[in-house]
Amino acid sequence: MPLSPAEALMAGSDSDILVSRFRSEQKSRVALDLQVENGILRRYIEVGKLDFWFQNLRETAEAQSSAPNGTMNGDGITEVDV
Repeated sequence: MPLSPAEALMAGSDSDILVSRFRSEQKSRVALDLQVENGILRRYIEVGKLDFWFQNLRETAEAQSSAPNGTMNGDGITEVDV
């Protein structure tokens, strides 16, 4: 699992490796699509505070996975069996 949404952004070399797997007539379109997707993700990271939400979700998931014999109620709160 990535440590932050920024780790999911594709560097130019990552993009080049991925694009190289396509037929020559598809490469320019795939490269453009990857640039667009990177731009959308970058906007979500900056404007939508995706780092904050991602970290919050990760911490919640880690807490839930380590909760002893608990069940989650409708509010997302773990109720521990006593």
